[in-house]
Order: sequence, then structure tokens, then C-alpha cells
Amino acid sequence: MSPPSSIELQTLTNLYQRAKHAFLLRKYDSSHLLCSSAISKLLDLSPVPSPSIKILQTKIWNLYINLVAAILAERSPVVTQDLEIKRLLERSPEKVVNDVWLKVINEGYAEEIGEVPGEVVVACILFCLNQREALNGRNIIEEWFNALSDELILHLEHMSSKHVTSDPILNSYEKVVELYLLQVLPKLKDWDLASKFLADNEIINKDRKKAYEQTLLKLKERTNKPTPLKYTKPKKDKSKREEGNGHHISSILNVRSNYIFTNGMEILTNNQKYGSSSSPSSNMMTCNNGQFTRSLHSGTRTTATVTSSRNIVDNRPSTVNRIVSNRIMEYLMLYLQRMMSKMSAPGFLFFIMILFVFSTRSNIKKKLHDAFYKWLAKLWQTLKAATYI
Repeated sequence: MSPPSSIELQTLTNLYQRAKHAFLLRKYDSSHLLCSSAISKLLDLSPVPSPSIKILQTKIWNLYINLVAAILAERSPVVTQDLEIKRLLERSPEKVVNDVWLKVINEGYAEEIGEVPGEVVVACILFCLNQREALNGRNIIEEWFNALSDELILHLEHMSSKHVTSDPILNSYEKVVELYLLQVLPKLKDWDLASKFLADNEIINKDRKKAYEQTLLKLKERTNKPTPLKYTKPKKDKSKREEGNGHHISSILNVRSNYIFTNGMEILTNNQKYGSSSSPSSNMMTCNNGQFTRSLHSGTRTTATVTSSRNIVDNRPSTVNRIVSNRIMEYLMLYLQRMMSKMSAPGFLFFIMILFVFSTRSNIKKKLHDAFYKWLAKLWQTLKAATYI
């Protein structure tokens, strides 16, 4: 038959494993219920538990602290039927942190703060930092430092002097010191206390002290370094920007209107130079603020007002129209020459159509005839060479 301590260990191990599994699946109600059952069974143990029970006890309390921290850290609302979890969610983070620490001391270690393992203290400190309760974390650490027994301090000093790295008690103590110096006190900006603690501490070896001092110096410089001001591009006033755009556009329109007015005067001069039969009654131009009004013959069109436009309304081709038509004809002749060079039937038909349309204009007719004769000559050379068109 197994001894009572072995049965208790198996029961506690089973409860811990089930609570841990539920916690990983985020089944907080089940995990909290199993943790509470395991904690209640720890209270029934003998005042001096075995080393195996002590290790399992530390794991159970760490799981409980992490469970409460995870519940408070949930972004979405936690749906729970557990009354204790509901009470935790209703309290402030400061109150919850204090309650958890008191629960660990009173129910776990019979109100003996010095008996709380360093691993459990580390879990409580991380919980405080997660809830932005650095001041409560400082109180927990200093309370635990002051409660350490002389026997434990001698053990830590001996292990540190021998440079032992595998002692769990020394490792947990060094982890608490690291959180105290590099996390808690820097958040409170208590640099003097950090320096004094390092100077008075006789457990931490010299190499570790030097590393802590360098890290503290960097943290202090980073904290005291003024944050650079971010350059913000000045926002332009929308009304001023629209007003500026309006002036810009109006200036463009004025330039175009003046250009039209100047060209219109040149056209009128050219028409008179070449003897156009326009009279003051039939073709009159009035200029006003970059605009001009031309009165056409009665019975043809009404008076046309042109503003910021390059097109001039008239009842006969003007110099500008002739320039435009000549430019169009240049591109058209270029296209016809490329098309005729291929000696295709569609090109020939298209050429005949163009020749018929522009047959009334002598200058265009002459150019088309020249292109046509060149094409016929090329066609004759092709026929003589017995090639296929």
C-alpha cells in the first residue's frame, strides 16, 4: 500500500495537470476550479511537506497567478459562471494584485513571507508589471527581501561566492533582483535606490554587479534623453490655396485671351492686306478685358463672344483655318505616300476617294496628282517585273 504522501502527490499532480490543460485551452472556469481544489488540498498537508510536494506547491501557485493575470489581460469580455472570477473582474488591478499576493502568503505559506519561493515572487512581480502596478511590485519585492531568514541569506552568499549556477534558490533570487533593478525601479525612476541597493548587496557577485550598473546607466540615459520633436508639415489654408489657384487660372485665361486678341488683330490686318471684302458693318471687332466680340452678317449667326479660346467664329475660312488645314493635309499626304508605297487595292481606292473630295482645290489637286503619277510609275515597274500586287 502506498504511503499517504505518495497518494497526496498523485492527487495533486493529477489536479495540476488537468488545471494546466484547461488553462492552455483558455477554459478559465475549469482551470480556476481545479486550481482552487489543489490549493485546498495543500492546506491539509503536514506543516513540513516533502521536497516533491514543495516543488508541486510552487507550480500550483505559479499556475494560479498566471491564470488570474490571463483573465485580466483578456481583451474580449470573459464569459464566466465562477463567482470568484466575477469578483476579480469587478475590482481594480491594484486591488487584484494585492489580493493575490495576500492569498499566496496566507493560504500557501502560513503567513510566512520569507517562506515564499523566489519563483512565486517572480510570478507576482510579472503580474504587477503586466497590470502597470510597478509600485506594488516594489512593495512585494522589498517585503520579501526583508523577510528572508539569516540561514537563507548565508546559503545565497555561499553559493554566490562559489559561482554556483545550478542552485535553484540562488537563480530565483537573482531573477528577483534583476526584475527589481532593471524593471521595477526604472519604471519608478528611482535611480538612487537602485545604485544604493547594488552597493549594499553582498550576495550578487562583482561581475553581475558591473553588468547591472552598465545597464542601469544606459536605461537612465535613455529615460533622461529628450524625445526629438516630430516635424509636422504646416497645413495650408484651404481658402488661400483655392484663392491662389483662382489667381493662377485667371492669369492663364488672361494670357490666352490676350493671345487670341493679338492673333485676331493680325488676322484682321492680313485680311485687309490681301484685299478681303469685309466692311465695318459686316465684320466689327470690339476689345474689352481680353475679350473680343465679332458681329457677323445679319441673317447668318448671332453675335459671338469668345473668351479664353483659340477658335475664332467666322463665316469664311480665315488664316488660322488655312494653317490648320495645311497642317492636316501634310499629315494626310504623308499617310497616303506610305499607303501607296505598299501598292494595295484599299490604298488605291482610298486615294481615288481623296482625289474626288479635294478635286475642287487646285493646290491639293496638284499634290494628289503628283502622288498618283508616282504610284502609277511604280505600278508599271512592278508589272514589268511580273510581280503580284
